[in-house]
Amino acid sequence: MQVKPVESIVEIGGGLSPVLDLLRAFAPDANCESYDISHEAQFANGKRFDWGKWFCGDETLGLNALDTSADFVCSSHLLEHLDDPYQLIEEQLRICKLGGIIALAAPLHMHHREHRQVFVIGDIVGMLKDYGNPVFCYVDGRETEIVAGLIKVGE
Repeated sequence: MQVKPVESIVEIGGGLSPVLDLLRAFAPDANCESYDISHEAQFANGKRFDWGKWFCGDETLGLNALDTSADFVCSSHLLEHLDDPYQLIEEQLRICKLGGIIALAAPLHMHHREHRQVFVIGDIVGMLKDYGNPVFCYVDGRETEIVAGLIKVGE
């Protein structure tokens, strides 16, 4: 099986510590876009990382990213801040190409004043299974962080 190279990556909600910077190491030639609600964060990221496109956007209102435009769409530590986490997953799926991957990272069992949701592993995996796609999941050894995602196989 030949693996297709990742040509485009979109990150939603990267803040001042974009995971996009780490992902780019695995796909140095990929077109990279980031969307965050903070104008200050995106301005700072644009100064630090001249290889990406840094946009301000709110995942609940829809982003300017084109439909089916990215091979890999990710968000880290955003899901728990949303009233409706399904909106984020649906936006990721809208942006992702068929055969592409969406990935989410979130803290488990943790809550602070800015969190609107507290998740356990079954919550996140269950949300992704609602879309009927193959789901992958990694939980760190302390069960404090989860990375989960799916492969987009159809509409």
